[in-house]
Amino acid sequence: VAEYQGQIKHWVIWNEPDIASDHPGAQFDGSVHDYYQLLKVAYLAAKSVDPDAVIHMAALTFWHDVVYGREPYILRLIKVADTDRSAARYKHYFDVFTLHIYFKTDTVHELIALHRQMMEQAGLSKPIWINETNAPPMDDRESPWLTPLFPVTLEQQASFMVQSAALALGSGAERVAVYKLRDATAPAPGYEPYGLFSHSGYPRPASLAYGETIRQLATFND
Repeated sequence: VAEYQGQIKHWVIWNEPDIASDHPGAQFDGSVHDYYQLLKVAYLAAKSVDPDAVIHMAALTFWHDVVYGREPYILRLIKVADTDRSAARYKHYFDVFTLHIYFKTDTVHELIALHRQMMEQAGLSKPIWINETNAPPMDDRESPWLTPLFPVTLEQQASFMVQSAALALGSGAERVAVYKLRDATAPAPGYEPYGLFSHSGYPRPASLAYGETIRQLATFND
């Protein structure tokens, strides 16, 4: 934080801790209590260096809890924070709540509304950012996705860029970001290509759609 003060203000503390540590996609090898401690220490350390630093809770997938029958991670985290007498003083040690939403446009509004409701019921009011969203295509000529989780074409990916951004902003999200700008390397054969640009640099239709979305919605205010 000290090194990048004046250049970077927003700090996301880790990534997708709601993926269980025994899952192949695990991002955090620890309990909810462990993550809360990480978040707390990061918040206090960052603010001690830069009082204007904005701390984002790690973005959640939500669906990993649904599939495995667990209570939503945000509720589990709030329960841990409520056992800490200092949590209320420091706004539960995060300034912004973040989500990752992929593939289905109808879940954009649903997940934003659901998480806002869960936080409000716990007495929290936080800005919401979508830090990752996308619907990777199956029919890219350079990187075909052979066994897609959801069948999405290049044209549908482009439509998703417009729809997800509009729905997110219309649902009260403050910011929307896409994962990712470019495939840094060729995806492994048969795996999803996320980039708005391919690894060779050619623009997928989604890049043009997202650019136009930015131009049209840049001055949007709810």
